[in-house]
This record gives sequence, structure tokens and C-alpha cells, in this order.
Amino acid sequence: MENLNDINREEQAYYENVPQQNPFHLSVVTESTVLTLQDHFDMMIQAVRNGELDALSLYTISKEVKDIADKVNKDVQELAIEEAEKHTEKSFKYGNKLITKVEGRKMIDYSNIEEWRIAKDNLKEIEDKYKQVALSSLSTLDESTGEVLQRPIVTFSKSSISIKKC
Repeated sequence: MENLNDINREEQAYYENVPQQNPFHLSVVTESTVLTLQDHFDMMIQAVRNGELDALSLYTISKEVKDIADKVNKDVQELAIEEAEKHTEKSFKYGNKLITKVEGRKMIDYSNIEEWRIAKDNLKEIEDKYKQVALSSLSTLDESTGEVLQRPIVTFSKSSISIKKC
């Protein structure tokens, strides 16, 4: 890892050369601020492992930090894209970061096509029929037709918890 003093000197030189168009330029989150935040979370993780802090406390704090960061990203994304569009290159260096512009992708919506809607409804019926087989511990027999049905593969997702402010 780079020496923190080297990073601070690089950032200081970079921000001294950035045109100061914004009166809040001094409040820019710098790489050393991010490293300090990472170091702080690393210490908290170690405290959880050592039994000095309970895992739910750290998990709820990190979730709240993530929610704040997600809101910031959502609120400034369009403006950041506009700013990136000013650069002619697809990828360009911005401070000590490499920014790559990615064009929007074509998406196709089939929901207005009747044939597709019918096929989707038929698939839902098939899934419902075989879901009963998967949930049944005994029979693979379709009681309405007498057909022996193949069991679908059942897997389990990773456990998780949900956190919401009350």
C-alpha cells in the first residue's frame, strides 16, 4: 500500500491544479479520507471478531453508510455523466481514478406482443404445477392427469437480514 503522506501530497497537488469552480471544493472527499474510512471499518470488523463490538451494530452502521452513498450516487449520477461527456475519450484519468464512459444499452420489451404474453402465462402454469411436486415430499404424480412428473431442482439462497429505520 502507498504511504499515506505520498497520497496526501499527490491529492494536494491534484486539487491545487483543479479549477476551483465550486466554493465547496475544500470539502471534496479525498483518497486519504476514503482510506481513513476504510481503516475505521477494518478496525470495527476486528472489534467484532474480538468480541468487543456486536456484529449487528456494525452491520446496521455499514448498511446506513451504504444507503447514504447510494443516495448520493443516485442524486448526482446524471450530472456526473454529463460532466464525463465533456471528455472526448471513452476512458480518461480523473485525479487518481480511471473513468470509463459506457453507452446505454438497447433493451427490448416484449410485453405488448400477445404471443409472448400467452407463452409467459403457459410457463407460469408449468412452474406452478412443478412447484407442487418440488414442495411435496411424497408424490410426483399429477393427480388431475395421472402423469408422473419429474422433480425440479431445489436450491437454497444464502440467509440474510433486512434492516429498515423505524
